[in-house]
Amino acid sequence: GVHRHRCWGRRPAAQRPAPLRDAIGVAAASPARRVRRAPRGCSPRRRDAACGPSGGRRRRAATHACAAAVSAAGFLYHFRPILTQRVLLLATVVTVLVYSGNTIPSNMNLFSPEVLGDEPAKFAGMQNALRFGFKVVAGAVLGWLLTRSHPRQGLVASATIFLLAQTWAIFATGTAYLVAFGLYGAGELIGVYAPNYILSASRPGDIRRNMAFVTLLMVPAAPTGYLFGAIADSVRDAGWQLGDMTSTALGFRVSFGVCALLILLGILVALMKLPRTPGLVGDAPKTVAENSTSVVNHPRDKDGRFTNEDE
Repeated sequence: GVHRHRCWGRRPAAQRPAPLRDAIGVAAASPARRVRRAPRGCSPRRRDAACGPSGGRRRRAATHACAAAVSAAGFLYHFRPILTQRVLLLATVVTVLVYSGNTIPSNMNLFSPEVLGDEPAKFAGMQNALRFGFKVVAGAVLGWLLTRSHPRQGLVASATIFLLAQTWAIFATGTAYLVAFGLYGAGELIGVYAPNYILSASRPGDIRRNMAFVTLLMVPAAPTGYLFGAIADSVRDAGWQLGDMTSTALGFRVSFGVCALLILLGILVALMKLPRTPGLVGDAPKTVAENSTSVVNHPRDKDGRFTNEDE
């Protein structure tokens, strides 16, 4: 007898029923067509505007914007105790303004061919040597200064060196321009003394949270890197010139000037609004040492007992 398969598709073609055999032949002969259906909810009139490729990009952009808004709201809610304290809030503003200097080294490197007349790669070793050499010396000097002064002094001093680096980059010519990288390296110590100021203003129970907050302060300062690049490109594309400077050189120098203004603004806020030695602020409960007064110098009677006034 004929071996019967459990599936019609596995039976020999001659033994398949005629309707099934005809259907298979029609399907094999007809070309495969991919039917593209419009997304649900899209009318023909709105299909191209809202449901096409551009509409997909808009939906993705809206999704990313919503996610960024939710993240920002969560960030502000979590760190609201810091942002509602005047001293910590002002210290945060100063730190973000001065941290904008951390985004300028790309422009400083790209400006090297204009001021040095050669490729930046040839001066990379010298730039790094000056950058870290100045940082070593400045670290020792600023550390000594901090032990002889107050927390605000270290913050202002390192920010001033950062400002001096941009001023030097604006006016220096020839190989003297390389000194700007050394000054920049010394000014990078703002990443030590700005957190130190916030640390000195934090209660012991808030230190871990506040230091985590400080590590995130480069996020709001990061867009200034795009700003400096856009300024340099805009001046170059506009063809502006000043004296013997080309439009490219002028664009970079203008970006250095804007960076210097942001750092200067941070220094002025620190000098006018921040106390030299901040008190402990925060929402954590006070420690025993903060709640109690020392009894070592309390007056006692001849038997060693506290007097009635102190009791």
